[in-house]
Amino acid sequence: MQLNECGTNEIRPLLHLDISTADADMMSSQYSRPSLSNPTTTNAYFWKQSANTCSYNSDTYGLSDTQSVRAYKLLKQDYEMAIQKLNSTMSSIKTFWSPELKRERQLRKEETAKLVALQRQAGPQNGSGFRVAELETELENCRCELAEKDETIRRLMECTAAVTYHDGGNRMADLETRCNQLESLLEIREEQIRSMDRHFSQLPVAASHAAKDQQIADLEDEIAMLRSERAELPRDFTDKTITPHEINTLRMKMERSELELAQKLVSFSNRKFCLINFEKQFS
Repeated sequence: MQLNECGTNEIRPLLHLDISTADADMMSSQYSRPSLSNPTTTNAYFWKQSANTCSYNSDTYGLSDTQSVRAYKLLKQDYEMAIQKLNSTMSSIKTFWSPELKRERQLRKEETAKLVALQRQAGPQNGSGFRVAELETELENCRCELAEKDETIRRLMECTAAVTYHDGGNRMADLETRCNQLESLLEIREEQIRSMDRHFSQLPVAASHAAKDQQIADLEDEIAMLRSERAELPRDFTDKTITPHEINTLRMKMERSELELAQKLVSFSNRKFCLINFEKQFS
């Protein structure tokens, strides 16, 4: 219980820090223990234990002296119990677990050293046996790997054979279709050639060529005769007026004659080419 500045017995509510630090001398005199290694962690551990502490608020401390004293004592007991547990745990770690761990580590080091020494001693005597065992193990591993690789190769070959057979069948079908198309086209071409041969065989080739040659010779003779007659005619130096109509008529006649001559030359060349082809075929 604390007195205020007026000297009355009015109870002032204690804050969290006041409760945790009140009567520190009394606590230190009653409980003389070694200092904590991490007080911050201890306080955090204490304040996190909500299940072991009593719920309180500022309204509760403002009700009566007995309630506030009771709450203070409960909090103090919980705090002391937590400190005791922490100290006992730390002392057990320092007194038991640390030496035990050191002893265990030392034993492991000694056992490792003994094992190495035994292996060194047994190395010259049983080295060949160990080597044979290692070689047998490696040989068995190689056999397993070879078996796996053989199985993989077999599966790949089966897959490749299946794919190749499928592709080969499709390719063969395409080739057969193409061959049939080419054969039908060849038959059509042969039929056309036979029909052309029959048509040309029915024509009087020799007679037609002879008639054409005779016609060409007659035309050449006529042209030569006209040229000679024109040369023998007396030249007339008198002025003769020619009308545009006559000029156009003469031009048209000349163009028509040239066109007919060109057509006859083309026809003659075609006939001559056909004759040469027939001579080559029958020769």
